This record gives sequence, structure tokens and C-alpha cells, in this order.
Amino acid sequence: MFEPINCIKGVTLVFSKNNDLILQNAQGEVYFNNLMLGKFGLQIEFLVWNHKVFISDWEGNYWIFSNDAMLLDAGKGKAFYYVCESFLGIQFLVDGSVYEGLIDNQDRVVFNVKYEKYNNQIAIYNNELIVLKSPQEILRLSNSNGNRRWQFDISEIGEFISPIGNKPAEVEQLIGVYGQILWVYLGNGKLIGLDAQAGKLVHELNDTPERNIHGGTMRPLADGGKRERFIHFYLDQTAGKLIGLSFNTYCEVDLKLDSPSFEYWILKEQMPSWGIKEFARNTAWDGHNSLFFFDANAHLWGVFDITQRQIVWVSDPISIPCKADSFTQLREIQCGAGKVYVLDSSQTLHVFEKSA
Repeated sequence: MFEPINCIKGVTLVFSKNNDLILQNAQGEVYFNNLMLGKFGLQIEFLVWNHKVFISDWEGNYWIFSNDAMLLDAGKGKAFYYVCESFLGIQFLVDGSVYEGLIDNQDRVVFNVKYEKYNNQIAIYNNELIVLKSPQEILRLSNSNGNRRWQFDISEIGEFISPIGNKPAEVEQLIGVYGQILWVYLGNGKLIGLDAQAGKLVHELNDTPERNIHGGTMRPLADGGKRERFIHFYLDQTAGKLIGLSFNTYCEVDLKLDSPSFEYWILKEQMPSWGIKEFARNTAWDGHNSLFFFDANAHLWGVFDITQRQIVWVSDPISIPCKADSFTQLREIQCGAGKVYVLDSSQTLHVFEKSA
């Protein structure tokens, strides 16, 4: 299904989106679609949005390039992060105060408020930001004055403890808004839905391994089964579903139902025949029917078909171009325009292309 076409050594960072590829090598040089943008520090972040390349470092410096590698703007006091196809997030300093903003596809600032959020997990509703104030607090900000339209503390659901460590559960993932419902995945395996307009709890999905299980059994979280259900979810707006793959499990939540629930497919029987022991949590979704995954220690990666709900292809073991030992692993996987990029811990980027 996929053939290896390239192997690039010395890669420290990689970002793939559609037909675009950005990478940084160990010397700090950043390349965009084989065009060199310049040499930067090793603590940077970059992304592609609206036919531009945005780079920012941890010291507040930023650079903006056109898609033909021309420098459009550079300065200090701004950082950029991907929100969605319609909006780019921007964080900037004014007189020592942090502001959050949104830029649309016409380069117009449509949101600009004085506020410093907890991290870059955000959601958009009616052109306004929904952010984390803390690991337990979610709030929606007004785009007119930056005031809170609502705030929701997950402790309002009740006292619960994270299965990893004796501490209160935190927001694991601010997934996004479908319809008028904001979906949030918590660190104790619970999934909640909030009315994005009012900030009220409308759905609370508990992890119930005795129901909706296909192809095997799952242990309750309290009985050591927590690793089976720590999943990174993708929101499929077209299908109206949450999808995710992790460890030995595929999970779906049909958001179109009046009472959504977790539904699991246990893949333990499929995995050994492909040489897979465990899926890494890092996955990639092509936006359609394929989830890409890897087994970090076995040096394998593969394709999971969402419609068939099964593994349909797995690579041969990737040859690591250095002394292979127990500490050499696959680290990251990304996809775009019929290609898959797999970065290993020896800083080698393996490029694969879908065969005809």
C-alpha cells in the first residue's frame, strides 16, 4: 500500500499538512518544501496556514514566510498556533500584558482580548475562544471585551481521581464543538459535553467496559485497565463522530445520537498477526477513512481503516540507520497528500508514498 521513497537524516522537527512539509535539521536549518527558510534556534514551533509559514521561538521571536520562501514579516512578542482552516491563533504582548487573538483567512483580526490561557488547547464557537484557565477550568471569552461568557469547573461533576497518580482528574483534551456541544475528554476516562452557548453540562459519558465492546473484553479502570482507554480523539465533523486509536483499542462515539456512548473494538487478535504489540498514542488521521499508527519498539507503522474498523496494512520493520538498541524507537507519525512521515529517535525521517 505504501512504499519507502526517502530517508532524511538529522531531522529534529517535522510538520506535514496537505502537500506541504516543513522540517528542521540538527544544525537548526528549516526547510519548507525543500526551500531553505533560514537557520533558527532549536526551540521553535512552526506551522503552515493560509499559504504562509509561521515560525516562533521560545524567546518570543517570530517569522512569517510566503509559500515561495519569501520573508513577509518578522519581529518579537508574537506566537502563532493552529486552530482550524478558518482561523489562526495568535498570542502577543502589549506593554507586558498577554493578549489572545484570532486571524481569519483575509488576515483580519476577528478576536483580540487581554487574557493568558493555560495552554494552546482551544475550541471555537461563534468566532469566540473557548480555552483552559487551568487543568480543571474551561471558559469561553467574549470577543468584544474579553469577559467570561461562562466558566465550567470539572470538579462540579463530582470528586474523582485520575487513574494515573492520586490527584484530581484534569482535562486531557479539549476536542472541539459539534453542533452546539463542546466535547471534552478527561484524564479519568470520562467524556463530557457542554452546551457551548451556555456552558452547562448536557452529556456525561462514563467508561463502561461491560457494554459496547466488540472483539474482546476490557478491564475496568479501577482494575488496571486505564492504559487501554487513554485515547487521542479526532472530531470527524462530516460523520458526526469522535474517533481514536490507542494501545490495543479503536474507539468511536456517535455524536448524532441523543445519548452518545463509547463504543470499542478490541484489536488484540488482529495485532499479533501483523507483528504489533501495542499502538503508540501518537497517531495521524488523513481526514477521511484512515488512521495511521506505529509500534514504537517494533519499528512498524500501519493503516487502520475506519469504515472496516480493522488494520488493513502494516509496513515491514523500519531500518534504523544507526546502532539499533532497546532505546531506539519510532517517535512520531504524520501524513499528508498520499505520503506518510515517520520520525525515529535517531533523528531520521522516513518518507513513504502511497503506491498506485
